[in-house]
Amino acid sequence: MEKLTVVGSGGMGRGIAYAAALGGFQVYVNDVSQENLDKAKLYIEIMLPLGDGM
Repeated sequence: MEKLTVVGSGGMGRGIAYAAALGGFQVYVNDVSQENLDKAKLYIEIMLPLGDGM
């Protein structure tokens, strides 16, 4: 498995997406709210370079 789709980009969804991306998966996130998607993308873009040192 190389790709993962996460449905929902709230707190849990973005956390799952982040962990999967950190693990090397190609991640797709889907949500009915563009605002939530934008927030999740920003969160992941900020956190990903930090790695697992959260």
